[in-house]
Amino acid sequence: MATTTTRAKATGRQARERVRVTVYLDEPLANWGKQQEGGLSELLRRLLVDARQEQSQTPSHYPPELMAPYKRLIDKKLAQGLTHEEERELAQVRERMGAFDRALPSWERSEAIVAAIDQEFADIRALVESSPKKRRASQAES
Repeated sequence: MATTTTRAKATGRQARERVRVTVYLDEPLANWGKQQEGGLSELLRRLLVDARQEQSQTPSHYPPELMAPYKRLIDKKLAQGLTHEEERELAQVRERMGAFDRALPSWERSEAIVAAIDQEFADIRALVESSPKKRRASQAES
């Protein structure tokens, strides 16, 4: 669970966003983390910073006008839940993202691969169904 708060110091500097994260660990893992340099809290901070940096370096293939509302709605859903109107908005954004994906050239290639695999399974099924052993088994059941 993550919640985001913004705090500004009285000095007038720019507000700094802070995120409160609840992490559940099993006891052996928690004990191992406590033994790490800086303790468990420092280990978790480093992991979260690394994850955020990795996420920010991975460019999205979706346009910003899709990603901005998607991120906003997902963050809100994770933090406190969505209203019915926001659920509908999220569904619409996801549908637009799906349409965007289906318009990519890689979508056609992946669909062709899936179709080829489905055909292979159908061929194998037909071969198994037509095997003499299978025919004898089905005749014995009759």
